[in-house]
Amino acid sequence: MELKEFGLYFAKLREKSGYTSQRQLAQKSGISNGTIARIESGTQRATPETLVTLAKHLEGNPYLEFLSKLGYVDIKDSLNQEYLLRLEKYKGLIIALHIAYRFLQGEGTNELLIEVLDDMVNAAKKVNVEINLNDFTSNSEETIQKIMKSINFEDIDVINSSNIHYTDRFQEINKIIDSKFSAEKELELLQAEKKKLQEELELEFLDTFNNNYFNSELSQEENELVNELIKKAMISKRTGKNNLFLNMYLNSFDNDDKYKKSNEKNLNVIDQAFQNDIKNETAQKIHFFESLESDLGLDLTDPEVQKKLKRAAKIIFSDED
Repeated sequence: MELKEFGLYFAKLREKSGYTSQRQLAQKSGISNGTIARIESGTQRATPETLVTLAKHLEGNPYLEFLSKLGYVDIKDSLNQEYLLRLEKYKGLIIALHIAYRFLQGEGTNELLIEVLDDMVNAAKKVNVEINLNDFTSNSEETIQKIMKSINFEDIDVINSSNIHYTDRFQEINKIIDSKFSAEKELELLQAEKKKLQEELELEFLDTFNNNYFNSELSQEENELVNELIKKAMISKRTGKNNLFLNMYLNSFDNDDKYKKSNEKNLNVIDQAFQNDIKNETAQKIHFFESLESDLGLDLTDPEVQKKLKRAAKIIFSDED
């Protein structure tokens, strides 16, 4: 179809879909008003990505028709048209299979994998396809191939371990659908994984923070003092001796500014609380030992170092100090 003819067709469909102006569709779809104007005037051939995005906001989501009219896919005969319609019908199942397959390659936690498998089974039921989860988890590639053949998609196959490809003439469609869906879905799942990891690290931190060390040979004040020293060492960024899980907590999201800022904020709140405690005598002693530990390069979590600190505390912070 010529670009001007497609532009007229697109403009009529836009109005039929309830958008009285190009600007309304632009605001809804995120595609610029200028791009839509050039499409309707016949001066620009929209990219497949643009067509798919616009189609989502128009009556009938006619992205296949858009791709066909502008020559991105060939549906000249009824056989190809029927194939595309079947592809559209089973698109949800194919995407669900793809995501479940990716998770089985090690991209998700066990709990998330269960959710993904449930989504896959539900997508299959919508098109009357039964999936044996035992077969899928033990040999997912072979199971996917069998499912494709059972719905007469003989020429759809699993080509490699990270993607599902269609025949050559439908590669463009696969690329668009897959990239659009996977990017949104995997971002959601990744954020859930990060949240879960952060919660686990926080719990581990609290467990360690509340794990008081007690030595019966020392006084209560000495035990309390050394425990405060250990706790301070656990969370202080100045000591350079953070234990393993805290290093994970600080470094897990270095590539994600949002999470990095959130973590830094949490740690700053904790540090600020300790700074406020410096006003009392016990906190002054803690601050002194922290500086001493830093200067001497000691590790306050080391049991032998703890013993020495306890002895030092008994001498230095006696009643005569």
